[in-house]
Amino acid sequence: MWITYVAAPTSTTDLSLKSGDQIPIEERNPAEVTSISGIRLAPQGVTAAIITEKSIIRKPYANSLKRVIIKK
Repeated sequence: MWITYVAAPTSTTDLSLKSGDQIPIEERNPAEVTSISGIRLAPQGVTAAIITEKSIIRKPYANSLKRVIIKK
C-alpha cells in the first residue's frame, strides 16, 4: 500500500464541501493538458497527511483543517 502525502495551500481548502465530488469542474485552457500540472485527487483513505504552508495536517482531517484554516 502506498503512503500518500498531499501538498496544498490552505487557500484551496473549502470547508463547506462534504467530499471531493463537490469540487466544481474548471474549464481550462486546452494547452494545459499537454503539460504536467493541474489538480490530482488522491483516493479516499490513502492520504497520510496534508502538507500546507501553515502546518502538516493529520487525521481526523475535518478537525485538523478547521484548526489550521480558522486559526488567527
